[in-house]
Amino acid sequence: MDASHENRILILGAGPAGGAVALGLRRLGYAVCLVGEPRPFAAVEGISERVVEGLRHAGFSEALKALPAPSPRRVHWSGASSAANTERLIVRADLDRGILVDLERAGVELVRGRVRGYRHDEDGHRVEVQTDAGTRQLSGRFLVEARGRAAPGAGLERLRGPETLSLLQYWSGPAMQPQSAVQSCRDGWAGWPAPRMAGVTCS
Repeated sequence: MDASHENRILILGAGPAGGAVALGLRRLGYAVCLVGEPRPFAAVEGISERVVEGLRHAGFSEALKALPAPSPRRVHWSGASSAANTERLIVRADLDRGILVDLERAGVELVRGRVRGYRHDEDGHRVEVQTDAGTRQLSGRFLVEARGRAAPGAGLERLRGPETLSLLQYWSGPAMQPQSAVQSCRDGWAGWPAPRMAGVTCS
């Protein structure tokens, strides 16, 4: 147990949310240890200019270098079509690598691994992390949960909407201008980033 670090803040989750909290706390002078691991799969995600401004305001200078130029977004909603908006289609792995560089430059301690256990007592928080080198025991006075859907429910009943379906990593065809599309369906909506649009039937 690294008892010498009992007054630091532990952050679980190495995405934009956890990274933004870590950068803000470092600017305030706190010792911060962030726990996370790269995604095990490739993914392309669309983000708006409002999100880009949020990343810039949080201090992600290196991560912003991974962002491509805005691309068209076509929307088919309730029978009406529009192509007025744009978004950035990011390769998530590139963004995450940039976030880690920004955190290291800010002096955030990074532990790459998966959380395997947690307990809290009068002395603070204790987290067990499985890394490539083995198991590490981390301690901190305060803990921030920033893993999103990957966070455990702690046995509590959650109020949540229907499950979503995500199809990743599958595309074949010639390279074309990147764009994305959103279409309303009877039971929800479908959205996808792709180098070209294709017809979609919702039933």
